[in-house]
Amino acid sequence: MTARPPARLRLRGLPLVSLGVVLAWVLAAPFATVSAAPAASAPAAPAAVTSALSQWTGGIDLYRSGAFVVQGTWYWCTAANAQIMRNMKYGVANHSQATQGAYFAYMRAHDRYSFPITDGTDPQGWALGIAHYVDARYRLLTYTTFDAALRDAVTRMRLSGLPVSIAVMHGAHAWVLNGFTATADPAVTRSFTVTSVRVTGPPYGKSGNTYDLPPDTRLTTAAFRSYFTPFHYGRVHMVWEGRYVTIQAIPRVAAVEAPAANPKVGTAKPVVFVPRLTLNPPLRRIPV
Repeated sequence: MTARPPARLRLRGLPLVSLGVVLAWVLAAPFATVSAAPAASAPAAPAAVTSALSQWTGGIDLYRSGAFVVQGTWYWCTAANAQIMRNMKYGVANHSQATQGAYFAYMRAHDRYSFPITDGTDPQGWALGIAHYVDARYRLLTYTTFDAALRDAVTRMRLSGLPVSIAVMHGAHAWVLNGFTATADPAVTRSFTVTSVRVTGPPYGKSGNTYDLPPDTRLTTAAFRSYFTPFHYGRVHMVWEGRYVTIQAIPRVAAVEAPAANPKVGTAKPVVFVPRLTLNPPLRRIPV
């Protein structure tokens, strides 16, 4: 992760873009890391749960008019990410920069690693902020493969009705994954293929930004793969190096979601980490 990563790249079927937003992330208890083994994918929900879901029409899109927020600084993308997700969940249109700044302060105060403020927040602070300000069910889950990360993310989106945070461009930026289409309903079967996603990135519309796409942009799975890449931060070696980083709302419906008794990184089932909480700067009460 650098203050200004390599500026330009080309994605299949997409225009030339440049990256100007930075952050880092770290794990937070009881946030879990999930391996890429297919068996670890979120299971289909019981019939009693799926009967309460909206009818499956081939996909979902959680984006709401007014939900989009432009990040206030080049390093507030995690905070704007949380603000957008909160707007989506509650159907509100809070665009306050003061609110966004408070979110960033809370996340930064809960970071695990020490690094320049212009590099944003780390996954521990980011995930704790999402859980605190958006919904307490959010957990940080990481994967060794793109396919496992995407399949679990859309399954939990479908079951919870809540968007997912994802680390794109090797962890240099935060996006909201707010919709998808698939060949079958992930809530009732594991036999599905994700055919497209919908994403929202907070720098869109910010002066000087040529990276992020318009809110609620539809991407093919192949194009999304070019953005959603394994985590890497050059200044400090972090525990998610080389993994796909997501923050997902965990539905309280399936026994396999329970924490492992003796958590261990890399097992096939979700495992729980106890974070090293280094408050930086000192924690202070932040209003919602």
